[in-house]
Amino acid sequence: MPTEPVRPTKVQASGNGVTFRGRPTTKVETVAARVKQAGLRIRPDADVDAIAARLRATPAAVSAWLATRSGAPTRPQAKATARQPAKAKAKPRPKQLKHDKAPTITLGHLWGDKEPDWLYRCTLVTRYEVRPDGTVWSTLDQVLGADGKVVEDFWRLPLDFRPTQEVMGNGRKLVLKDRTIAGLQTWLIREALTTPEDLTT
Repeated sequence: MPTEPVRPTKVQASGNGVTFRGRPTTKVETVAARVKQAGLRIRPDADVDAIAARLRATPAAVSAWLATRSGAPTRPQAKATARQPAKAKAKPRPKQLKHDKAPTITLGHLWGDKEPDWLYRCTLVTRYEVRPDGTVWSTLDQVLGADGKVVEDFWRLPLDFRPTQEVMGNGRKLVLKDRTIAGLQTWLIREALTTPEDLTT
């Protein structure tokens, strides 16, 4: 009797390593597992885009994984940085990510400017977190379209998805005395990045 054809798997051997297939993953845990599976040794100055392509992951996921190991990656991975409007409307409601060790709040900032036109009416989903030393870091996680759905291949847009350290008006790094969720909420409200109403659940 003819044998049944073997279904292709998502992982195929390629040379001395492993090739990953399918849609790029956005999960930090998956990135860590693929690094281990492929037996890669990642340097602190490694190219995030190259790692993302090798592991079939989004640059944001690779950046987040690198941040858990040795801080933010040092090499640029985007051509331009989009600044958030000062009076951005916050949506959806912020939430604390339970799986994060650091106090974390995720906010959506509506891009109201008509320049650039490809970003008009989109929502930039940004994660803010307080690290153990009290510094505050923000990371652009996703881009939502005017319909509220995640923009396809949003990581290819000319935006900066790397973790960025927040600074004060004098350019010095921001260090919070209250390194809890409450302290982070107070700073977000003071900087007009959100309102007390938006922070209620």
